[in-house]
Amino acid sequence: MSKPNTIGRTLCLAALLAVGFGLAWGFPVGWCLSVVQSAMRASAPYYEQLEIREDGTPLIGSHSVLNYDDVTYRTLSGEAVSFEEDRLETLHAVRFGGLPKRKPNYRRRWRSRIAGISDGRRPATYWYFLHDGRPEGAGYFVGYDSKSRQRVGTMGMEGFRTGELPTEERIHFGSYNFLYGGGFLQLDGRYSRAYEPRHHTGSRGTGRIPGWVLHIVSEGRLIQVDLRRRSVEVLFESPELSSVLALPRGTGNQPHDEADHREFLALRTADEVVVLDLQGNEEDRYVIPTDLREQTFTLYELDEEELLVETSKSRRSQGVTTFHLRWMNRAGETLREEQVELSRTLGRIDRRVEFCMIATVVPAPIVSTLVTALVKPLQYIGNRETNNYAEALSLSLADAWPALLLTYLLGAGLSYAVYRRQCRFGLSYTRWWMLFVFVLGLPGFMGYRLHRRWAPRLACPTCGAHAPRDRENCFACATEFPAPLPRGTEVFA
Repeated sequence: MSKPNTIGRTLCLAALLAVGFGLAWGFPVGWCLSVVQSAMRASAPYYEQLEIREDGTPLIGSHSVLNYDDVTYRTLSGEAVSFEEDRLETLHAVRFGGLPKRKPNYRRRWRSRIAGISDGRRPATYWYFLHDGRPEGAGYFVGYDSKSRQRVGTMGMEGFRTGELPTEERIHFGSYNFLYGGGFLQLDGRYSRAYEPRHHTGSRGTGRIPGWVLHIVSEGRLIQVDLRRRSVEVLFESPELSSVLALPRGTGNQPHDEADHREFLALRTADEVVVLDLQGNEEDRYVIPTDLREQTFTLYELDEEELLVETSKSRRSQGVTTFHLRWMNRAGETLREEQVELSRTLGRIDRRVEFCMIATVVPAPIVSTLVTALVKPLQYIGNRETNNYAEALSLSLADAWPALLLTYLLGAGLSYAVYRRQCRFGLSYTRWWMLFVFVLGLPGFMGYRLHRRWAPRLACPTCGAHAPRDRENCFACATEFPAPLPRGTEVFA
């Protein structure tokens, strides 16, 4: 058997032992850390939240973790505020996601290319929006009878068909809209992927968007799809249209009880927010300030002439969120500004501590590297903290460097220990084993130690070096070891 095969099989055995040790180490350590984490969260009995009153006054609410209704309020300047009402009536708002700086160029997985919804009839028709998965692709609706399970037809840009839908009638809709939530929106909140939509979709009251009515942003057009009427209609067109949201309003632009408010459509373009009624008639138009045109922001309507725009930036490693409040008019002109920092993440584990906990559960440089370079950046993009991988990686590195440094130092130290042991035992393939242990860290070192029997090291009678007695010659001077002294119990054939 050749040496490469020998070292390959030996490394595989050591890797298998390393995985076993990693599991035996990780489960109890992870359980202990989860107990500590729960205790740390319980030690912070409240968290802070910015809330806007119906009259437009911003307040800071400190809510109990155990009871959301147990809350105290203070102004931005820190003065305590009390109310006679059971709960604070707050303004409704719309939160527009930031425009992606770079659209993803990968295909979506099959489960992420299907959205199902019922038309609410009895028996219902189950409609599915099927996307081809391409970044700049297209899709269409296909409906099935909930009882017979037979297909009833398809819908595209030209409306309902009982047969196959021509390719040119598909609704152009980039798959990145599923990721960023910018175009396809089921406004009653019951969005499901690849599942049968068995829930009943109701009308939700007069003046509200019915659950069977969907809105899609497609190539600068706002398309309204009515699943009950089986119709498709273009409500609005603008080459820079990017997203649509539901905007609740009460009488005179002021939201009151849930039973009183009506819903409108709030559309975001590159430089404006346009408000339409459910028939597509324009109600209002607001200019987006230049510095906000690519950012995520929350919009509150204070009255017919004044708006409040909220932006925020989280520093998770410090457990702090900074809110920037801007009062402005319809033309986008700033009237006044305020800024406040809140401990919104109070009671949550610091991101740097989280990385260190992961490194403690799996003390291997390769795991810390994968979490830092791949898992966490994708999580940050999914949470919309950033829109591109470079920024997400920068955020991840800023939080992970202490854990990375510790795991790399651990790997380097254990690699040096392997080098010393290889030299003391006169073994070959030292570089391979050093690399193996550096990459896999503590589990790799234990796999290295357990993959073979280690013979005792005794002094060589010729050169005095401590050499292992699992071979015939001394590895230091190549002299043959003397035969052991007879004990009188030997049997010779």
